[in-house]
Amino acid sequence: MELWLGIALLLIGIGLAVYGLVVLTTGRVPARSRAVFRSVREAGMYPLCSGAALAFLALGQLVPDDWRHSTVLVLIATFGALTLVGIAYVLYRPRRQPPEQSNS
Repeated sequence: MELWLGIALLLIGIGLAVYGLVVLTTGRVPARSRAVFRSVREAGMYPLCSGAALAFLALGQLVPDDWRHSTVLVLIATFGALTLVGIAYVLYRPRRQPPEQSNS
């Protein structure tokens, strides 16, 4: 992976996780998210877990190959990312259908 792409993914993941933290701490959810999530907690935890998982994947890709334990670090980052994605999908995924918008 190119260095710039790894850094871009890391920043996107951190931004998504920060957004989830802001939703959790303030309790303010955008209307679109309020329509598909059952609670504020789910609306905050879903992007928090997804963003942290993306950041873990990016960090795993940014580990230099010539480090002594680089394989172990990459495997730990991958396992952590897969775990967080699983938690986000199983526990906090959007469950309600957004309301239909009429064209009239």
